[in-house]
Amino acid sequence: MIDFVVQSGMSMLVLLAVYYAFFEKEKMHHFNRFYLLAALAVSLVLPLITIETVREISLPLNPAPATILLQAQPQQQPTTDYLSLVGYALYGLVTFILTLRFILNLKKFKRLAMSSPSIRHPEATIVLLKEQVPPYTFLNTIFVNQQDYYDPDNDAVLMAHELTHVRQKHSLDILFIEALRTILWFNPMLLLYKKAIQLNHEFLADQRVLSSYKDIPSYQSLLLSKAQGLAAHPLASTLNFSITKKRFLMMTKTTSKARGLAKQMCVLPVLFGLVFFICVDNQAQAKPLTASTRGTSDDQARNRYYAGVQVKIHDYIDNVTIDQPYESMTLEQQRKYLWYVPAPLVEKSPTTAEYQDFRNPKKYAIWIDGVAVKNSALDQYAANSFVFFSGSSVMKNARSAKFPQPFQYSFYTRDYFDKTLKFSHLKYGSSVYTATIYNQNTSKTTKAKATAIALQEGDRYADDTQAEFPGGMVEFIKFFSSNYKIPAGYKGNGKIVASFVITEDGSLKDIKILRETDEKTSAEAIRVLEMSPKWKPGTRGGKPIALPYTIPIVLALDK
Repeated sequence: MIDFVVQSGMSMLVLLAVYYAFFEKEKMHHFNRFYLLAALAVSLVLPLITIETVREISLPLNPAPATILLQAQPQQQPTTDYLSLVGYALYGLVTFILTLRFILNLKKFKRLAMSSPSIRHPEATIVLLKEQVPPYTFLNTIFVNQQDYYDPDNDAVLMAHELTHVRQKHSLDILFIEALRTILWFNPMLLLYKKAIQLNHEFLADQRVLSSYKDIPSYQSLLLSKAQGLAAHPLASTLNFSITKKRFLMMTKTTSKARGLAKQMCVLPVLFGLVFFICVDNQAQAKPLTASTRGTSDDQARNRYYAGVQVKIHDYIDNVTIDQPYESMTLEQQRKYLWYVPAPLVEKSPTTAEYQDFRNPKKYAIWIDGVAVKNSALDQYAANSFVFFSGSSVMKNARSAKFPQPFQYSFYTRDYFDKTLKFSHLKYGSSVYTATIYNQNTSKTTKAKATAIALQEGDRYADDTQAEFPGGMVEFIKFFSSNYKIPAGYKGNGKIVASFVITEDGSLKDIKILRETDEKTSAEAIRVLEMSPKWKPGTRGGKPIALPYTIPIVLALDK
């Protein structure tokens, strides 16, 4: 609702500014009438329209098959937003009062018409009033002072003016704007639109009268003489509305067709701009990379990361051998084999409470700058001495006599972090990248040679089958989402990257957090993964094998 109010108000402001700048002083009143009404309609409709434009983002040709995206939703207790309720109640009350006033004003016309003498005219009903008021029109009824009506000097001019309001149905414009003001009473732009519309109505009526009544000075004198009457009805078109210099100047003004058309064309770029800023929603859509897709941000990051690296790849499935500098590879090869580029690490220091807890030697195994230390070594540092820390839980079957603790954490000082980790996402850590992809049926000699090559990203075989959660990945997402509880006090959005190994019997082991938002959300992810039912294990050559999995978990709080 707030977006609608802001966007519609902005559109009304822009279009009215265009009207004042280009059209109000020009003698093209029929166009101006259409423009003002269309500006209101467009301003109300544009916020309701969404034009989605697709911005394609690139994904690797061979994404890690074990990586899924999981959205975890928090379990929140329903709360009552009393401030919003008060706001809605206030809006409803004011709208009700204004609607009632609008209805009473309509009834006032009916009562006045029924209680006063009237005369039938071929195009209207003329109601004769005793009150000394200027003539005004509502729908097909003209209200005029009885004495003025029978004045032979005024009758023809007055009727010509008011009948123009009847013929051109100006009252419908006023009803439209008043209905909007009843609903959107908090929008001050509507009052400005009403004044502009009513003034343009008078321009139209003046133009029609002067097309047959050529004595402009006499007509202006008549308008001034009638301007002294009582205020007319707020829903009516009245003779003396805004008797100003603007109106008198307009009577003698001319606008050429070329000038008018040139100014009208100015609306188009403004309208296109409003459509773009209000309606266009730039959506990102993922698609697999192809050799023809070039110049993406992923390409730029990869080019920087692997710059100057000698790439040695043996792909026995596709029968491809690469042994050349990264820059000499084709774009398709770069995207196919070197799709992985790490994200930058975000600096973080432990809180005072966390740091105190890390001193517990029964709970945590500690590393400082890559060296295993006793927990008491933390006493030599303040919590903010470390600019980055990370850790994970250790399953029982993965603990050792040297490190029996259920958690392990690494801490990094500024110098060590800046030297080894801060820019690790910018440059590959070796001058040579080696990887091998081979088929199960490859000869033993070839496999022996391939095994001797350091495999950076992990082997894959043509006849491998991936591990599968009972019921498929959709069921795993349901399992995780239903069991994961957002820790109390957590705010905002975050991303956790968890890894684990699915063993030959389908159970999970070596559960670790590779990237975390905070300790509590990571611990909750580990807890849920430890609850996981057994998976159907992956196989190689028909035999179960242990396979690694990596899962990004997006924490998206419901608003």
